[in-house]
Amino acid sequence: METVLGKRLPEGVAIGESWEVFDFPPGFVEGQEGWLSAKVAGGELKGKTLHELVVEKQESLLGSRVPIPTEDGPQFPLLIKFLDATEDLSIQVHPTLAYTLEHGEAHLKTECWIILAAEKDAFLYKSLKAGVTRDSFEAGLAAGTVAELIGTTPAKKGDCHFLPSGAVHALGAGTLVAEVQTPSDTTFRVFDFNRVEAATGKVRKLHVKEALACINFQDTTTPPVTSMRNTDRPLVECEYFKTTTVKAGAHSVRALPSGPMKIWMVTEGGVKFRWNGGGQMVVRAGQTVVLPAFVVGGLMAGFGLNTTYLETVVP
Repeated sequence: METVLGKRLPEGVAIGESWEVFDFPPGFVEGQEGWLSAKVAGGELKGKTLHELVVEKQESLLGSRVPIPTEDGPQFPLLIKFLDATEDLSIQVHPTLAYTLEHGEAHLKTECWIILAAEKDAFLYKSLKAGVTRDSFEAGLAAGTVAELIGTTPAKKGDCHFLPSGAVHALGAGTLVAEVQTPSDTTFRVFDFNRVEAATGKVRKLHVKEALACINFQDTTTPPVTSMRNTDRPLVECEYFKTTTVKAGAHSVRALPSGPMKIWMVTEGGVKFRWNGGGQMVVRAGQTVVLPAFVVGGLMAGFGLNTTYLETVVP
């Protein structure tokens, strides 16, 4: 995150995630009391939270898109973040829609990973191997060898991996990814490589029962891999989000057409936005910007050298 994306990290602290755009109601994240929501970093609305904007300026922000209804008010429909894995993350699965309908405390999580950097021989765990059944999976859990039942795929810079809810997966060591997902922090860890936490001297809590209820053992197909090299079609297009790679010409300028709210994650280079009235803002690699629906059609974007960004819209 520091060497590739230019983020300044605190000394002596292990940082594995950078939440860029987020909006969670009270209690959604363990130990949280009020809304946990990103703050506007600059401009006339500096200091406002994303949740306040969803409540106060819903149509201006989202256009015709609708927020997610919760008991505590409307919620922004996406979570955008960067992940930096220095060791293999736990093998996990996220709740399916069917599971969430029966368990109100769980929240659906469909996501995609776009690999921004990867060390040599880095890989991902992704989906069950052909022929794996619930019985053989449970036997692997009991023996501590379940990782052998999960398929692996090389982590290559520019590749995008779609991970629908219910898919077994884990991010491997030596990978930096951009993640676009539904706004959920519900993760069921099914295996953690028998590791012991240094702080507690104990193994991490697992959620085997919950994970088994979400895994579809009848479907072991692996979701397709797309590439940032293909800029003429979306990396991912599902019912929750559509993400596309955009590579801008050096020193080019373009007017953004009117349309829905957009989220840009700048992964290389930089963008200078200008709008009516003389306002301007610079967004550099490693930064994320939300372009509200009401301003999209009035923006001019100027691009530096080798600028690449990920554009996400909500269907």
